[in-house]
Amino acid sequence: MAGTKASSTVRETLQLSSTVISPGVLSNLPWLTELSIDVYPEDHRWDTNVEVIVKEICQLTRLGTLELYIPQVNHLGPLIQFMRRLSPKSLSFKLVVGHHMKRIISCVPLEVEAEFLKWDKCLKFVKGVDILDEVKAALKCATALYLDRHVTVTRLSKFFGIENTTKLKFCIVAECHEMETIVDGEEIYEEGVGPIYNGYKENKDISDKEYPSFGSLQCLEIHYMKNLRCIWKGPIHEGCLHYLKLLALHTCPELETIFTLGMLSKLFYLEELIVKDCPKVNSLVSDEPLDPQPEINLPNLKKISLLHLLNLLSISRGLCIGPQLQKIGFYNCPKLKSLSTPELSSNKLKMIKGEKKWWETLTWSETEWGHQKHKQDYLHSIFSPVNREDDIMTQL
Repeated sequence: MAGTKASSTVRETLQLSSTVISPGVLSNLPWLTELSIDVYPEDHRWDTNVEVIVKEICQLTRLGTLELYIPQVNHLGPLIQFMRRLSPKSLSFKLVVGHHMKRIISCVPLEVEAEFLKWDKCLKFVKGVDILDEVKAALKCATALYLDRHVTVTRLSKFFGIENTTKLKFCIVAECHEMETIVDGEEIYEEGVGPIYNGYKENKDISDKEYPSFGSLQCLEIHYMKNLRCIWKGPIHEGCLHYLKLLALHTCPELETIFTLGMLSKLFYLEELIVKDCPKVNSLVSDEPLDPQPEINLPNLKKISLLHLLNLLSISRGLCIGPQLQKIGFYNCPKLKSLSTPELSSNKLKMIKGEKKWWETLTWSETEWGHQKHKQDYLHSIFSPVNREDDIMTQL
């Protein structure tokens, strides 16, 4: 008998070890309000275990916080239906969807990922090939999106559909090497037929103001995008990116256009701009005729950081931007040889950071600065050299 009991115990142990969480455990916890399942992504037991676990999670009607890794997108559908049955504001979630792999070094800084995780409804989609309906449904509930290494997406606005981005406030896009632009105005709206959502035409009485693309987005972080050409392509629609406060562009070797003239007046709330390691950028403003000029140019912009822009020739081609600008920093912009008075016209400017040698070799046009000697002296007084021994990004 003792031998039989021992064999039975061994068999039960082996059965339990084949799953991460035994079936029935969660369903026996109906009062559970917080659930976080941290699974090593390469633990293949979870691939077969997750379906049962999702079914049991969908019975936890008192759940208020959920953190979960879902390797197969098809298991996301039942979970989204469950989340919709709950009060929309009652459930905070952090979902990682797709074949997530632990990485020793990520191209996205840890502090940026930490900001992402501060949001109450976070969706991270990893190494996707398509954008499936389940992911769109999850995005519709999310306030923060992290799109990581998607294989085929070329335009963010097309793949997710503008009606699914209305609640999105924080967005990271990293290593999506087929992506060429973030918002394509031509795909959002066809003149004379009304807005286009997900490939079908909505009622003509509904204007594109009803669903402005990324209309609630406050922070957009772009990292290591091999084919990104521009942020916004085509016609500018009212409300698109209207509430954006931070735009950060890191390592985009094909990026040429950051702001068109039409964008400058639309990005009313933009406060901070970071452009790093984008070698084709020669100015923050695209090369278009400047007449007529926009009346408002980034009216709330307070901080600009420009790093490793090897072909930067001017900040904004002499156009006045950022009347509230308080701080601007430069590092390794060797072709930026002069600064114009409109580009630094802000009366709120308190600090300029840059390399000491670069600042000392700048050319100050007598035509522009001759009658503003006091302004030039002031700029010299607020210049602060960067310390090469400390982290440059942190200093800027």
